[in-house]
Amino acid sequence: MITESQDYGQPIKCSICRHEIKDRATLCQTGVNYGIVCVKCYRKFTREDLELMANLFTAFGGYFGQYKRSEFSVLKILKAIHTDLLPIYEENGVEELNIRMLHRALLHGISPEGYIESLESIFED
Repeated sequence: MITESQDYGQPIKCSICRHEIKDRATLCQTGVNYGIVCVKCYRKFTREDLELMANLFTAFGGYFGQYKRSEFSVLKILKAIHTDLLPIYEENGVEELNIRMLHRALLHGISPEGYIESLESIFED
């Protein structure tokens, strides 16, 4: 849904990519709890992806593309399971591990769809 906004003097930032929304005439709100998203993110991601990403960023912090994409590798993350992610896995199980891995991918600008494709390509080999 696209809504009009009033100017309150404070910058409004996208809850996904954290870019400042300068044109306040077109703010997109995908749901009550998902925050405000810029038109670019609204058009780029599905409603489900926006909800998932907003929830992960609320829970764990950060934003989409916070780090350089070139520094991310699904294979590196899978190897990291044995070091810093193994305690999470042992304590909370595979679901928590999957959530943390997806969050890391999002921080590096990898979309949920791109992350799944990366995992599929690794496991196909």
